[in-house]
Amino acid sequence: MNSYSKMTPSYYDLDFLVNQFENLSLDIKTNPSVFFTTLTKLNKRFSKFNETGGKDYTRDDKELYIKICNSVGEEYKDVITAFKTSHIKVTDGKEKLQVSRTF
Repeated sequence: MNSYSKMTPSYYDLDFLVNQFENLSLDIKTNPSVFFTTLTKLNKRFSKFNETGGKDYTRDDKELYIKICNSVGEEYKDVITAFKTSHIKVTDGKEKLQVSRTF
């Protein structure tokens, strides 16, 4: 089985990809590493559409930051406040989310 066997028609559907991206969320039951890995993979998949339309569909750092802030549950409210007040990098936030999840 090769990597192409996982590719369904929806893999190449921009609307489907946007929907997956928009519906991705992080709650207390979700491992933050899985959330960030999925977010990164979805963003890389956006690049597959860049060549065909001439538009860059990948999300930049600010767009990813906004997505993260809007996608986390109440359990991570303190982490988001730290994000917004201290201008930490996304990778720092990932570490903080993992730490806060253990408490």
